[in-house]
Amino acid sequence: MNNTVRIALAVAYAAVGIWALMPTPPKPLAAATSPPPAWERPRYERPAPMPRPPRAPPEDMVQPDEYRGSSADEIAAPTPAALHPEPIRRPSVEMTPADLWAIANLKIKQLPPLEYDHYPDDKLVVVKDIATEKELRTVCNYEKQGVNLIGCADMRYPPFCHIYLGPIPEWTGVTRNINLRHELGHCNGWPGDHPGIR
Repeated sequence: MNNTVRIALAVAYAAVGIWALMPTPPKPLAAATSPPPAWERPRYERPAPMPRPPRAPPEDMVQPDEYRGSSADEIAAPTPAALHPEPIRRPSVEMTPADLWAIANLKIKQLPPLEYDHYPDDKLVVVKDIATEKELRTVCNYEKQGVNLIGCADMRYPPFCHIYLGPIPEWTGVTRNINLRHELGHCNGWPGDHPGIR
């Protein structure tokens, strides 16, 4: 291949490359193309709504101010509520917003199972606050070390349930009412190994 052919091929390739890389002509600006005048545009007309077909109310429909009456059977035998077949027991402790917040953020489970979480029906409850954990261990007769004791329930005298509440370390997140609710569970017969604690 001689030099003339090589130069011709190079020029041809260069021409094709320049043609391929040429910028396209710019599009006209949006402002340059104006919409047709108002008299040439088609006019938009909203279609007329279809009339609703008349319908009669169902025959069994009761008017709001119409009295339907009641049968004697409905009044004679009241039935228990569907959600609460048993009588609702009095809550063990009235919870404050701070107690509810503590329950939502408990680090240690403290609440008794639902069947024990109510005020005792058959016992008189005596609550006493104890100043130090050492005194609380003496009153509760609790010698196990390495565990923080914050309360106990004494049911040795059947008509009474004595609850002793001690100081609660802040890191536990437990409030006095949560502690009291825990001990009231023991007054209702919740075992000391805490089955079903929540």
